[in-house]
Amino acid sequence: MTKAPDKLKVIVIGADGQLGSDMVAACRAAGHETLPLTLAQMDIADGGQVQRTLAGAGADVIINTAAMHQVEKCEADPARAFAVNALGARDLSLAAKPPAPGWCTSAPITCSTAPSWRPTWKATARCR
Repeated sequence: MTKAPDKLKVIVIGADGQLGSDMVAACRAAGHETLPLTLAQMDIADGGQVQRTLAGAGADVIINTAAMHQVEKCEADPARAFAVNALGARDLSLAAKPPAPGWCTSAPITCSTAPSWRPTWKATARCR
């Protein structure tokens, strides 16, 4: 990290959504320098735009709350849902150089269109 742990530069992607706006408020209340990014500012489904937006941003932490989560829209446009929810998260992690700690959220229903697929929840990381 480039700053003291008590003051971080945090980028919140999906900042105008319900969770994103809560994260922006919490980061600001904690005294962190917070850069909120909305879909109008960066579409995570556009890998080139992700690279250009995050290049040189110097984030200590990147929080991704952007997602295509409305089931009907995901089922109607599974390619877009996959581009946002899977490839977008991948592109964000690749663009974070040097690697910034990140936090991603997603809804499992948006990640597969296979009829036999059933969502399962498994904790893979701990928040600190």
